[in-house]
Amino acid sequence: MIGRPGLNPVRHQTRAAVTQEQLAALVRIHDALGLTARVEYLRKLRFLRGFDDDDYLLFGNIFFSAAEPRIETTCDAVDLGRIRFWIKEAKARSDIAVFSVHSHEGSESMAETPGFLVELAHAAIDAGADVVVGHGPHRMRGVEI
Repeated sequence: MIGRPGLNPVRHQTRAAVTQEQLAALVRIHDALGLTARVEYLRKLRFLRGFDDDDYLLFGNIFFSAAEPRIETTCDAVDLGRIRFWIKEAKARSDIAVFSVHSHEGSESMAETPGFLVELAHAAIDAGADVVVGHGPHRMRGVEI
């Protein structure tokens, strides 16, 4: 079978971990500005999706409490499932399956690979990809074998 072009977007969610003290301060400021009422109104109208009980939508970002501040990114489960399906399909029809992903997102620094890309690469290998190639940020990143 000849190669075919294709595009499978993968959305990701970013959550910011902050200490309990930092989270309390952010919640107070959000409330004082009247933004919490706006978020609750949008949720009531079902314009915003639900979040985990431990998540707070503040200033347009998702925050949660943790011992140490950090940024956490995860793949959208529906997108990841679709990508796994097509990788399995590609591997079933070929000797070698190469999965390529273009992404500019970074972690705490642009040199670090964000968590959702590591999750995506591991899922691609588990689905049958022989090689995962990441490109996009215009800098060298690590290699995992």
